[in-house]
Amino acid sequence: MRFLFLLLSILLAKVDYSLSTCPKPCVCIRRRAFCDQTQIKAMPSNLPKYLTYINLAKNYLRRLNWRRMRRLSNLKHIVADSNKIFTLDNRIFKACPNLTSLSIADNRLAKIMDNDTFSGLGRLRALNMADNRLTDLKAVLRDLENLLYFSAAGNRLTSLSSEEFVGNPNLKGN
Repeated sequence: MRFLFLLLSILLAKVDYSLSTCPKPCVCIRRRAFCDQTQIKAMPSNLPKYLTYINLAKNYLRRLNWRRMRRLSNLKHIVADSNKIFTLDNRIFKACPNLTSLSIADNRLAKIMDNDTFSGLGRLRALNMADNRLTDLKAVLRDLENLLYFSAAGNRLTSLSSEEFVGNPNLKGN
């Protein structure tokens, strides 16, 4: 009986630890953080390092903080749709080499600061940048060799050249 009580205490302690490390107003379940529709204006500063998924959609974020992103090297999926993000800093996702999907649709992205913004994302398979204010892509998609899906629909792009997609052998058009 004592062993059973000890085992139950250990299991509850792990659950409590997981819950206590999740910053308010987010909800963390296993390795996922749900911070969507919480009216936050900035990324929470103390997100658990073990996260593989974060949903920041439908908030008031103006930018993704690279200092906070660099702690999240295990991230595989980021959803930051429907915010007020207006720019992406150079190498913002450098510390997230495991990222496989990134959705930053329905924001105010007018330009990508540098060609290195998506540098180091060799595992990225899906990139959704639809419904922003982008006028050009400045070859930011170069060398995303595992990219299978890309959307820039609903932007202000006036032209796209094949050079924008150099190094994307798996990308298929519809």
